[in-house]
Amino acid sequence: MQPFLSCSDSSTFDSASRGITDSERSGRIDSDGHKITLTAREGPMSLVGEMIDRLRARLFILREDFGLRSMKTGTEVEDMSFAEISLLREISGGIVPLYVKIGGPEARNDIRNLIRIGVDGIIAPMVESPYSLKNFMATFEEICTERSAAGIEAGINLETITGYRQMHEILAEPLAAGLHQVTAARTDLSGSMGLHPDDDRVLAICEDIVQTCRAQGLVTSVGGAIHPGIIETLIERIASDRVNTRHMVLSCRDMARDPKRSLVENLRFEIDLYRALGSDPFNEKRDLHLKRYEVLSERLQKHAHFIG
Repeated sequence: MQPFLSCSDSSTFDSASRGITDSERSGRIDSDGHKITLTAREGPMSLVGEMIDRLRARLFILREDFGLRSMKTGTEVEDMSFAEISLLREISGGIVPLYVKIGGPEARNDIRNLIRIGVDGIIAPMVESPYSLKNFMATFEEICTERSAAGIEAGINLETITGYRQMHEILAEPLAAGLHQVTAARTDLSGSMGLHPDDDRVLAICEDIVQTCRAQGLVTSVGGAIHPGIIETLIERIASDRVNTRHMVLSCRDMARDPKRSLVENLRFEIDLYRALGSDPFNEKRDLHLKRYEVLSERLQKHAHFIG
């Protein structure tokens, strides 16, 4: 497999505009919080120099022209290691924020390592009760105080029918005042209902989640199996602030002029990112990354007729 070099070149995207120095580039953080040095033989996990420049240049274009608001990843279903998250931080740094979904509401080791990496926001998955929300926010605030980490945003996923039925009680929990955003995650929500993510009943629940959370002053996003055939419906009907794929978070307002193309361009970046990670022979998860590359490629091809 050829190394990932498909991003458009940008000779004007220099070191000053990247905001990443050579010394910062060589010092990443492992799962214990120690700096590690990656060499060229380690493949895409050592995406240095020209390749990182190309990724960052392309990300910059997505931000300017195709509605990109932030990047996201996670240690949960995304199955990203801290080294891989550090790489995404390096790619996104100075261009867009990076948000990370942790392994559970009280995933303390995740939170500590993500603070070390320097992420902009931490998201708890599968919040299904006021107790779960309380545990996440108490843990989040405790560790942020412990690490003197200010300015990191807290978010949650409402992604099961159980969580939806408890939504008003969850938002009434006093510690919910510290939340910044809520995501209505269609894949798990539909799975918990035995339905397809595009089912009208799933969309109706997502719409209610967005309206309820927006009334609380929260930033809202809708994610889960986003494809060109559904994007306009999500923007027009659900009217969330953002929509998100697994790694790309897009502003509905900024992409409204051409939502299908904006989504496709961001999905292509995500596809190529997985191809890059999967081309690393030293990455023990390379087969998983290549599988995700294939799934996304097939999804985009399946909906190619929606693309003008």
